[in-house]
Amino acid sequence: DAGSGEVVWSKDFHKDYGTKTALWGYASHPLIVDDMLISVVGGEGSQAVAFDKNTGKEKWRALSAPEQGYSPPTLIEAGGARQLLFVRPTALSSVDPATGREHWSMPYETTNGLVVMSPIHWRDYLYVGGFSNKSLLLKLAADKPAAEIVWRDKPAIAAINVQPTMKDNVLYGVDQKGVLRAVELPDGKKLWETPHPMGDRPANSGTAFIIPHGEDYWMFAETGDLVIAKLSPQGFEEIDRAHVIEPTNQAFGRNVVWCMPAFAHKRAFIRNDKECICVDLAAK
Repeated sequence: DAGSGEVVWSKDFHKDYGTKTALWGYASHPLIVDDMLISVVGGEGSQAVAFDKNTGKEKWRALSAPEQGYSPPTLIEAGGARQLLFVRPTALSSVDPATGREHWSMPYETTNGLVVMSPIHWRDYLYVGGFSNKSLLLKLAADKPAAEIVWRDKPAIAAINVQPTMKDNVLYGVDQKGVLRAVELPDGKKLWETPHPMGDRPANSGTAFIIPHGEDYWMFAETGDLVIAKLSPQGFEEIDRAHVIEPTNQAFGRNVVWCMPAFAHKRAFIRNDKECICVDLAAK
């Protein structure tokens, strides 16, 4: 309850559904659709569960997977219907958000169960990319909920920590090898790549969170730098950069801060493992 702080309802996935926590924990956020809160749960037949958002009562459950994965539920409209997408370590599936009934499912194999990004829905295509270049591009049917494979496992963008973003027909994202990359869709052609937002040298799982803002892009790099840039099919152009917080954790032998900022009221709210700061972004 937002007024009192009292718990309205709760669920223990281990106890209630017999699940086992994945290696990097429960990382996919729930999604509110109509009067439901839809969550990646795990377990046999309960990879996805819809709860009444007011009471916690289960409304439906669907799908199975050997492990939950880390990709959150994603709602799209395609083929004349609302489709709720789930990317799990063995498949990309579409279900009816009202009932949990499966529309279609496409085999999709990730390395170490490591798929994090939400699927990118662009025109009548869906793109997803996971660890070790496990990429998949689907074409969605126009007249019904259905999909077919366009290509798979091209070296497009293997998104590990960072959600890619789409502008016109170009996908921009940080690949697992630690470079910001531009890829043209639907052919999957690589236009360019650069490690510059994260530093001058590619690093394993190098990270810079990308936030579109008007015609520019804000990026928060693992170095603790806040970067403003322009992205285009021609390349990356840095406009400004400020070092705002110190990295306090380690990954692959280097200091990193892997935490997406929050933006509100011309401010950025950024944290590491020791502090949370507020950065004024207003023009002077």
